Amino acid sequence: MPPNSPRAARGSAFMLFLLIYGILIILLFSFIFFYLPDTPYAYFFDTPWFIIAYQLISLILPLMLWLKLTKSASQSFLPNMKLGRVNITLICALCICFQPAMMLLSGLTSLFFPNEVSKMIGGMQDYPLVLTLAVAAVTPAFCEEIVFRGYILSQYRHVGIKKAALVNGLFFAMIHMDAQQFLYAFVMGVILAYFVYYARSIRAGVLAHFLSNALQILLNHALKTAFPPDAAVTPPAPSVNEAGETLRALVYLAAAALIFLPPVIILFRSFITHNRQRNTRYDMKHILGGSAPGAEDTAWEIYEKPERVFTLPFWGAIGVYLLYMVFISAMR
Repeated sequence: MPPNSPRAARGSAFMLFLLIYGILIILLFSFIFFYLPDTPYAYFFDTPWFIIAYQLISLILPLMLWLKLTKSASQSFLPNMKLGRVNITLICALCICFQPAMMLLSGLTSLFFPNEVSKMIGGMQDYPLVLTLAVAAVTPAFCEEIVFRGYILSQYRHVGIKKAALVNGLFFAMIHMDAQQFLYAFVMGVILAYFVYYARSIRAGVLAHFLSNALQILLNHALKTAFPPDAAVTPPAPSVNEAGETLRALVYLAAAALIFLPPVIILFRSFITHNRQRNTRYDMKHILGGSAPGAEDTAWEIYEKPERVFTLPFWGAIGVYLLYMVFISAMR
């Protein structure tokens, strides 16, 4: 797609490229893994280092290729304003208060689809906590934010933040290629888009993304430490209805999400109000100083003729995703 094409269409075209590239990478690694089960190199696929390498190969590498192909490598797409102490405090508080709702969404989809992420994190319990955080919190926070709240979100600057955030959440859910993660990732993608938009900083997305993942890892680690699976226990208790236990846990999570809902609303409004005031002061400072704010720092505007969101590349990305998910379901 040429550099002067509409940005929204370019963003969807990149998502289509990213999906096709990601599917090919999955097939390639599946092929390699199939032929390496009894070789000395097979163990690498079961280590955290492979997960880190996979995230770099499947996200950062295709972005670099795309920027090269579209000859837009020199264009700045990462908003880089400093967060400040108020934003850091509000984002941290929001991430903590969001956890029950995010856990509830993940739990609801786990009723219908296996939670592979939980199994992956559980399988890394023997590794140092720092390495687990690097795999499941640090690397995703940087790689996914640069791609989704960096490049893709920047391509939707001309459609308004509501549409941009919804599309970003949809694309973010799609790239996980996991039905169990879809709802959780969609909501998370929308929230992170708003963080980056109002804070005018990719750092807001990186911080929130890291905290959200890290809190879940730390909670899981604390539970495993407090209740080790191989700890000595009294004779086994009578079997219970697992479905009933799951529903009971979801009810508790729903109650916790409702309890934390008022603080979330208050904190999110405070976040928006603070950044609107801060951004106005920033823009006025540049205007009065006779200079324009940097393109990467300015707030988005809805142009008189906003770009269309539902373009051919957009529907192409949806189609590729659905075909892949149907294929995966048929293979199981």
